[in-house]
Amino acid sequence: MQPSVCKATCNSLSYSYAGVQNAYECWCGNKKPNSKPVNDVHCDMKCYGDEHRMCGGKYYMNVYGPL
Repeated sequence: MQPSVCKATCNSLSYSYAGVQNAYECWCGNKKPNSKPVNDVHCDMKCYGDEHRMCGGKYYMNVYGPL
């Protein structure tokens, strides 16, 4: 999974937000997450499709949007 692929997928399905987690998961939604922003140090898993980018972490998600 790559953030750009996740964002494009969520956008094509008419979702407003996209998020990547656990290096390979893509999540879509229409509401901004209620959680507080955290330090990027928690999003420490390299994307399976692009090892130069981070794709969330265990229990942490990089969120993008609104798309």
